[in-house]
Amino acid sequence: MRNDARQVDWARVREVIVFIFTIGTSVAALSGLTGGAAQVVLRVIAAVSAGYLLSVLLRYFRLTRDGIHASVSSQLRQREEDIEDTFSRQAEANEEKVHVQATIGLDDTSDKVEETVEVHPNRQLVARMIRPITTSDRRLPKTLSDFAFRAWVDDSANGPAWIRSTVLRIKGRLYVWLIFTPTLTKPVTWHCSYAPRGLWADLRKSGHDKLIWNDIMPANGRSPMTDFRVSFVFKDPRFAPNVREKNGFGACSPSRRVNGGSWVIEWHDPNPQGRRYEWEVSRRADPTD
Repeated sequence: MRNDARQVDWARVREVIVFIFTIGTSVAALSGLTGGAAQVVLRVIAAVSAGYLLSVLLRYFRLTRDGIHASVSSQLRQREEDIEDTFSRQAEANEEKVHVQATIGLDDTSDKVEETVEVHPNRQLVARMIRPITTSDRRLPKTLSDFAFRAWVDDSANGPAWIRSTVLRIKGRLYVWLIFTPTLTKPVTWHCSYAPRGLWADLRKSGHDKLIWNDIMPANGRSPMTDFRVSFVFKDPRFAPNVREKNGFGACSPSRRVNGGSWVIEWHDPNPQGRRYEWEVSRRADPTD
């Protein structure tokens, strides 16, 4: 809230209180009130003035608090957007081989995503911003525990290492900021897993769904991904699945059964270059089941 607006409020307060006292004392004088009666009138006037002043103070406090809250929220949103902008445009020198396993569960509680990233740092790996796969609606997780997110680092020549994860919501999208400790300077593999509830609900209901992945190109015009694989694991053996990348990027293997009756389809792009991938996923009742 602007200072001049608050000054106008205080000016009005002074004017109202002066007006109340002026009217009150004028009434007492014109009515010939003296002694106790005049004191009663003045006390009533003082009570009314105090009540009015209290209501103004409460309103002033509320507006000031809301103004501070709005200012802080605006600054936080700006900082989050700055982080996203920095990570998306920086000339990322690290080379990554990315493998995503998307598990289509039997119900909304058993969908799962596991990501494995092999990194060859060019100098060092300090932090990484990722955008977890989620549903397209606005019911995004607010905390790591909301979608059972965890991240870890394999043993490597870097020695013991761990990852600190932080949830960020930027422009209505969910991100997780990963900070590696200590700084990694040698080849390493890190993982993350999470369970977005109902990720494949549409597939189970209608038999059709899609998965979108944006590989944002850094400022140097070279994607950090040097190899990209996605494994689609269908837990329900009663339905034969099919996967097709809409734009013709990469190649899909034929569906195959694995132990337990689940279906698996492997997709692979050996030369990813800042592309938008869109997989069309479908299933139908298996006539041989």
